[in-house]
This record gives sequence, structure tokens and C-alpha cells, in this order.
Amino acid sequence: MRDLNELEPRVIPGTVGARHPFFSPDGQWIGFFASGALQKVSLRGGAPLRICDVPSVSDGASWGPDNTIVFASIGSDLMRVDATGGTPRPIKDSRPASWPEILPGGKTVLFTTAFQAIVAMPLEGGEKSVIAKMANSPLASQTVIGTGGPIEQARFVRDGYLLYGQSPGIVRALPFDLASLKVTGSPIPIVDSVERAMDGGAVYFAVSQTGLLVYASTGDRHQLVWVDQKGASTPITNERAAFRLPRLSPDGKRIAVDISDDTRRDDIWIYDSERGTKRRLTTTDRNLEPVWTPDGTHITYSSDGRLVDVLVDGDGPRTMLSAPPQGFSTYASSWSPDGRDLLCYVQTSDGYDLCMLTRGEASGPRPLLVRPGFDGFPVFSPNGRWVAYVSNESGDMEVYVARFPGLEDKVEISAAGATRPRWSRDGRELFYRQGDALMAVAVNAGAAFRADTPRRLFEGAYSGESGESAFDVSLDGQRFLMVKSDEASTLRQLTVVQNWQVGLKK
Repeated sequence: MRDLNELEPRVIPGTVGARHPFFSPDGQWIGFFASGALQKVSLRGGAPLRICDVPSVSDGASWGPDNTIVFASIGSDLMRVDATGGTPRPIKDSRPASWPEILPGGKTVLFTTAFQAIVAMPLEGGEKSVIAKMANSPLASQTVIGTGGPIEQARFVRDGYLLYGQSPGIVRALPFDLASLKVTGSPIPIVDSVERAMDGGAVYFAVSQTGLLVYASTGDRHQLVWVDQKGASTPITNERAAFRLPRLSPDGKRIAVDISDDTRRDDIWIYDSERGTKRRLTTTDRNLEPVWTPDGTHITYSSDGRLVDVLVDGDGPRTMLSAPPQGFSTYASSWSPDGRDLLCYVQTSDGYDLCMLTRGEASGPRPLLVRPGFDGFPVFSPNGRWVAYVSNESGDMEVYVARFPGLEDKVEISAAGATRPRWSRDGRELFYRQGDALMAVAVNAGAAFRADTPRRLFEGAYSGESGESAFDVSLDGQRFLMVKSDEASTLRQLTVVQNWQVGLKK
């Protein structure tokens, strides 16, 4: 915590591993999530107190004037619990919900939903009021606030505004009447280039009831590099850009990578590492998660939430593999070695589910693993028998391996948080990110699956735009294609903005 009239922050004891802190109404307590529980700690001192268990990944909380805390977790309704402790109770029919805020008066909770809308409903449950929605949301609302990336963290300001974050890192103000729960004007950009949580999620901003705004800036300047198993990096290109999600071609000679431009729109680019050239593959929509086909002739990617397939040379039509989403998005992840099946993951009302699309089938992706929570980033083993993926079924994000296609014989690989698994090309090792560390596990992925104890190879600031931690593995398994954060783009300061409302009223 840091007072605004102080130069240095101070550590709050007992809060190691804390996520999503929030204040009590009197400012004397801080609530937070850690060790699978909702906890609180007094600013006057003392050890943290456990309020209740939270079995899934948290998505924010709010502390109301009557000592009620409302919190969100992936795959469930909003939950409410007394700040003194007890058993949480659901706010029925609120799912999918994230980033709740109890509005003044303590009777209504504001939240954002995976249906791409800002919603309010009574704390005791009841009918939802859709305050505003994105154009692609299936919900009914008279207020449509345009297109763009996902909405996150709507926050009320007493001067009559909602502030909300929007991917890939914009904060907007929406004129709003609290009494009627109605929007009274059009959204206005306040600041862009705001940092986001790794692999998407929260936009790093906060606003007080009086309107004091604080946010974390992103530098958006990174470099493509090779990193050896000891952590020594070598630049692939001297270019600095907002790189993320790099994928190496099957022959190891080309790189597909997402780059955000100055308007914060994402496109897929192809780098020829031998010739030192690059070429833009996409020019419209928001394009993410490039995946090479096994023969190296096509790239499959997510375009505004739809799965699209295109020749790498850019010639020929773009083939739509899935229908336009209704408020949700589907992301490509890995083709099977024979090029027949595409592993993907889809946003749902309960989180993210694993799915599979078989080439030539008109029915679109079909589910592989459906449950409340997060299941994503699936990748085929080189022999096509096994799938590595990330799941929060234990309460933390961990890497698992299961037999394809039924996902039986599941083995948990990591034990301290993990994301973005990648196989070596010979199938004898599995790699994944654990915070800033790159981990390696020796495996046998034959008829049965066995895994040794994970080992740490190296640590470093290898994350791209929006903190994305994706990487790829060289053909010989000795180097890693990564995005290196420049010093200028690492998170070093918070910016405080006063009186931003004055300019809006003018």
C-alpha cells in the first residue's frame, strides 16, 4: 500500500500471493484472495483473517456498507458473504459475472458479464438490468456501446459516470444516472495503453468514488528473441513492437506472431527468419492466436472470435471454420499431426471450455471438456495421442495431460501454477510457463503417459503485449522462441489522474 503523499509503498504483512485487493467502506480493512480463500487484513496491524473458502479463480470483489462482501469466481454465480465470516450464498441467476461493485445504498450490485455487457441486479437477487452492451452481445439493451475487445471492470463514480476497461487496454467513461440505472450519453475514451493481466483478464486501473483515477501504463515495445536452456537470449530481429503469441512454422524457418498497432488493433504477421523479411497476413478485424497447419501452408487464427483459415502466402480466400460468435469467442490452439482435427477453446457463460473442430465438418467445433471454470490452451503431442492443456479445476491454473480424444487417463503436470504448455518436437519433453520461469518436464507419451518431476530452466521478463506469456520451441528442443520485454515496457509506475471529469463536462 502507498499513501498518495508518500514516495515509497509498504508491504502489508501476511499477504504473500494475494490477488485482487479491495477496501472496506471505512478504508480500514483490505480484502483479498489467497491460498484458495477470501481473506481480510486490518491496516492497524495483525494477521490476516480468513472469511471463507473460494474454490475457483477469483474475478474481483466489493465490500458494501452493511458489511456484506460480494465476490465473483469463474464458473459460478456471484456470491455474498458477511465480512465477519460464514458460508457464502449465491446471488441466483447472476452468472456469468465478474468484477462486482456494490453501488451506493448497498442494495444493487454492478458487474460485467461474458455476454459482453454491463449489468446491475438487486443484491438479494431478481431481475437483471442490462445497462449497456457491445454490438455482438445477445442480451437485450437499448444502449449499444460499439465494438471492440471484451469489457472489464465497470466502476461507478459519484459525478455520474461509469468507468470501464476494454481490451486491449482502454479506459472509457459512460455518462450514467444512478437512480434510474440508465446511460445518459455516449462512451468517451479517457486513457489508452493501459496494462492488462497476463493472458487477458483485468485491465489495470482503479477509480475512487470521488473520481481519482490510477492506472498502469504499458510500453508496448518488445522484441522477438531466441532463448537457450540457460536463459541467454539472442535477438531474431532488431524491430521493437507490441509482439505477442509467437508460433514457429513446422520447418522452423518462419514465425507467425500477433502485433498490436497504434490503434490497439491486432494483426497476424509472418516473419521469415532466414531472409529477415516480414509480411502482414491480416488487415481487418481483431486477429489472435495464430496456429500453423502441419504442412506449413496455412495459418488458422481467431478473427473477432471466429475461426479462420488462410494460406500463408495470403493468396486465396479466407475460409470461415466457425460461425460468428453470439457474445463469445473461439480461439485456435493446435492442429493434430495429420491435419484433421483442430483443438480450440471457447468462451462460455461459465468460463472457457475445450473443443475440437474436424476439417470438413460443417457443424463447427464440438465440446471436448465442458465444466464451470477455465480450460484452455490445448496442444497435441507430436504423435497425436495426448493433449496438454491448462485448467483451474484444482483452484489454481495448472497444466494437465490427457489421452485424446476422450481426455481420459489425466495426469497433473504442474503443482504451483502454470500456463501455455508446449511439447518438444520429439515428444520427449513438455515445457510451460510458471510466472517468469520456464519449466521443463521429461515425459514418455507413448501408449501410456509418464512424467518426471518438473525442473526450472531459467527466469526472465519474457512476456509480450498485455503480459501474454506464450512461447514456442525450436525443432531440436534446445531454444525457445519468446517475446522479450524491453525495460521501457516493464511495469514500473502507476499514473494518477485528477479532475478528468472537468474536461468531459466541457
